[in-house]
Amino acid sequence: MKLLPFESFVIDSRGNPAELAALLRPHTEPPRFLALRRAQHEFVGHVSEQGFRIKPVVPWRASFVPEIFGRFIVGPAGTTIHVEITPSDGAMTIIAALCGSLTLLVFQHGSRVIFVISGVVLVAWLFGMVGFWLDRGAAFRRLTQLLADPLMAAGGQSDR
Repeated sequence: MKLLPFESFVIDSRGNPAELAALLRPHTEPPRFLALRRAQHEFVGHVSEQGFRIKPVVPWRASFVPEIFGRFIVGPAGTTIHVEITPSDGAMTIIAALCGSLTLLVFQHGSRVIFVISGVVLVAWLFGMVGFWLDRGAAFRRLTQLLADPLMAAGGQSDR
């Protein structure tokens, strides 16, 4: 397991960027600020013919859900989709705030407090890592299923 939760991979597809964006849009809804109800689609974010920036929707409201960035690059045999999965801004903000608190408390109360706050930072980091690694695999499988072969995702026949 990697120490830092960043992952990237490539999906090769025979579809063009417009087809791929059209396949992903029905599964994605625009983000809402302060949403009171859970999203009804698989992903929340933005999809265009250049790429996408989405987050998977999970049954629980968790700040550690990863953000998924994808770029469509047209090649001679189809489209290559470069995908990067990173921790959410919420998870990184929580961990950064806890690290900042640790630093301030060490200067305020001495070095004994470092053990207590280090434990809290470690637990926050572990929750972020576990959430990231669990959701990363599911997001990879679903994006591959949706985008690798547009004919199969649309319910048509594939010649593979």
